Amino acid sequence: TNVVANGYLDIHPIDGLNFRTQVNAHLVNTSVGDYADANSASVIDAGTQQSTASMTKASSTYVEWNNVLTYQFKMLPEDHHLSLTLLTTWNKRISDNLSATSINQTLASNLWWNLASNDGGDGHSIHSSAYEQQQNFSYAGRISYDWKSRYLLTASLRRDGASVLAEGHKWDTFPSAALAWRMSDEPFMKSAKSWLDDLKLRATYGVTGNSGIPVYGTESGVTFANWSFGFQDTAANRYILGKNNLIGNKDTKWEKSKTIDLGFDLVLFNNRLNITFDYYNTKTTDLILLRTLPTTAGNDGNFATYTNIGSTRNRGVELTINSRNIVSKDFQWNSTLTFSANSEKIIDLVDGTDIQIGTNKETSTLMLGRPIKSYKTFTYLGIWSTAEAAEAATYFKDAEKTQPFKPGDVKVADLDGDNVIDQNKDIDYIGSQSPKWFAGFNNDFRYKNWDLNIYIYARWGHWGESPLANFDPSNGGKYTNMDYWVEGSNEGASLPGLMRNRKLFDYVGYQSLGYCEQSFIKLKRIALGYTLPKNLLKTLTLQKVRVYATVNNPLYIVKEDWMKHWDPEGQQRSVTVGLNVIF
Repeated sequence: TNVVANGYLDIHPIDGLNFRTQVNAHLVNTSVGDYADANSASVIDAGTQQSTASMTKASSTYVEWNNVLTYQFKMLPEDHHLSLTLLTTWNKRISDNLSATSINQTLASNLWWNLASNDGGDGHSIHSSAYEQQQNFSYAGRISYDWKSRYLLTASLRRDGASVLAEGHKWDTFPSAALAWRMSDEPFMKSAKSWLDDLKLRATYGVTGNSGIPVYGTESGVTFANWSFGFQDTAANRYILGKNNLIGNKDTKWEKSKTIDLGFDLVLFNNRLNITFDYYNTKTTDLILLRTLPTTAGNDGNFATYTNIGSTRNRGVELTINSRNIVSKDFQWNSTLTFSANSEKIIDLVDGTDIQIGTNKETSTLMLGRPIKSYKTFTYLGIWSTAEAAEAATYFKDAEKTQPFKPGDVKVADLDGDNVIDQNKDIDYIGSQSPKWFAGFNNDFRYKNWDLNIYIYARWGHWGESPLANFDPSNGGKYTNMDYWVEGSNEGASLPGLMRNRKLFDYVGYQSLGYCEQSFIKLKRIALGYTLPKNLLKTLTLQKVRVYATVNNPLYIVKEDWMKHWDPEGQQRSVTVGLNVIF
C-alpha cells in the first residue's frame, strides 16, 4: 500500500490575521514473499541444492505538520507596510523492516507462509529486523517592513532541532536580516527615468545550518558476529563495535554557515536590459565530515566517525544579464548571460594541519588554504626521454638510491630536492574539483516562423579524474590509441612506455596520471524549429504544428590535451528530430 494524504485549515479570525495549519503524510507498507525450489534454476546455479523461502515486511511513515500565523498591521500611516509571521515545522520519519529466511522447507506447498517448517538444520532459520526514527522541529519569527516599496527590511530568527545530532547539541539558533533600497524611486533620480526603469540595492546577512548525517550517526552501536569466542570450555558471543564501521561522536553539532550578500537589480531601456549582480562571502564553521580513524583505533583502520572537522570560506560573484537585443515585427533576438566566480578554501582544521579523512590520500586529504574536494599527489612533468637519460639517472625510486629512473618512466617533481621520489614527501596540492569560474550564454533567435536556440557553456579551473588512469602498459606493443612513449619515434609522449606484464602502478609516480585539469568551453545545444503558418492549419483543425531538430554537445574545446578525445562532462553527442502538434 502507498498512501499520500494532505489536509489544511485556513482561518481568518480578524482583519489582517491569517492562520494556516497543514498536515502531510506518506505511508508505505510492503510485504514480499519468495520461494525457490531445490530444483529451480537459480538454486541449481548456486550449487546449494536446498530450497529457500523468505518473507520481508517493511513499512515507512513520514508525517509533516506546518503552522503559519501571519498578521498584516492595518492602522499604520499611509505607504507604510508591516507584517509579522510566526511559524512552526515538525516532521517525523519512521522505517521498520522485518525479514526471515528458511532453508530446506519440509513441504514445497508451504511456500513462504510457514517459515518454521524446515529440516531444522544449523543456520537454516535466519531472521533480521531494522528500525529507524528521526525527527526535526523548527520554529521561527519574521518581521517585514517597507515604505512605498522603496525601503525594505526583513528580519527573522529561527530555532532548529535535529534528532540525528548528539545529545546536548541538537538545537541551535539561526538569525537573518535583509535590507533593500529601491534607489530609482528617489526624487533625485527623476532625470534618469528616460533610460532607468528600476534600480534596487540589496544587502543580506544570514546564518544557516546543516545537520546532514545519517540517523544514529552520532551513536556507535554493536553488530553481532556470526561466530563465537571460546574461553577455555565456555563459549561466548562475539560483538563488533560500531554499525557499518561507524563510531559515535557525542560532540557532533550543527554545521553553521554565515553569509553576507551585497547586490543590485538593474532594469534599463524600457525593460530591454536586466542585470542582477551579487557578491557573497560565506564562512562555514564546525564543518561536518566523515573522518576515518587511525589504525590504532582498531578494525584495521576501517572505523570512521562524523565530526566537526574545521572551517571553510567561500567568496564569489554571480552575474546575470538578460537582454532583448533586437525587437522587430519579423525578427527578435534575446540573450541570457550568466557568470559565476568562486574562491573556496579551508581556513581551519581541528589538528591545525592537513588531515586525511579517508583511505585514499589523493582524494581524501583536507589541506589548509585549499578547497575541500582537492587532489594531493605527484606533480606530473612528463615522460623521461632518451636525451634526458643522464639526468633521469640522478633521480631514484627508492630511499637506498639503488633504482634510478630511466627513459620511458614517469617524470614528476622532486619537491624536497633529495633526488628520491617519495610517496609521502613529494606529493602536494595539484588542483580541485571546484571551478574558478563558469559561464553560460544562451541566445534565442526568431525570424517569422523560424526559431533558433544556441547555448554555450564554459567551466574553467577545475580538475577531475583523467582518462589516462585507464592506461594499461602491459599490452606489449599491441594497438592502442593512447600517446605512449616509444624510444626514438615518440619521445615527447604523455604516457610511459609499453612493457609486457607491467601494470601502470609499477611506475613510480603513476598517480600523477590519474588527475588533470578539465577546463572546457562547450557548444551545448543548437536547436532549430519551424512553426507552420496558421492559415495552413485551418483545414486540419490544428492549433499549432512545429517541426524541430536539436543537436546536443556538438563541439567542445578543452585546455588539457589529455581530455581532447573525451567529452569533459561525460556526455554523448546526440541529434533529435521531432514534431509538436497541438490540437
